[in-house]
Amino acid sequence: MTDLLVIAVGVSLVFWGVTWAYDRWVRPRIIQRWVDKTFENMRSGAYVPPVKQSEHCIPVGSTGFIVARSRPPFVSPNFIAWTDVVRIVAFKQDWWTVDCICLAIATADGTTTEVNEEMDGWEALVEALPKNLPGSKPWSEWFLQVAFPAFATNETLIFERTSLLIRGTVDLR
Repeated sequence: MTDLLVIAVGVSLVFWGVTWAYDRWVRPRIIQRWVDKTFENMRSGAYVPPVKQSEHCIPVGSTGFIVARSRPPFVSPNFIAWTDVVRIVAFKQDWWTVDCICLAIATADGTTTEVNEEMDGWEALVEALPKNLPGSKPWSEWFLQVAFPAFATNETLIFERTSLLIRGTVDLR
């Protein structure tokens, strides 16, 4: 009986040791090789980003941007002029296993439109914000504040119009 117990403990210790060694030395090398290969593909232009999962897209123009449904495309789009934007807050939503970075865009008429990183055109919108909204923080300044720590909302103000003429009154926000 004690021989079986010793064998069971020995097998358990060997299994634990192999698992520990794999986690300590093998898995990090596999992950590092994958990361290096991905960065090399990105540098060479061979990297193809994954298809966005959202049914919405964000075409960006010089006068504003559109939040439209791309699947199915028959729903009327929502046009937002750059001059109508009064406030943009970046935040993160917890999607159970991953987080999704979002922007809440408030306009002069009191509506708020939410866009997220899963929408086609997200990158173009984020790049266009500092160019079309003076005083807007560039992506490099707010992304890390919103992204970390994981699974926290991390609301960050990235743009706010200091004064805006709304229906004949000055709104100082």
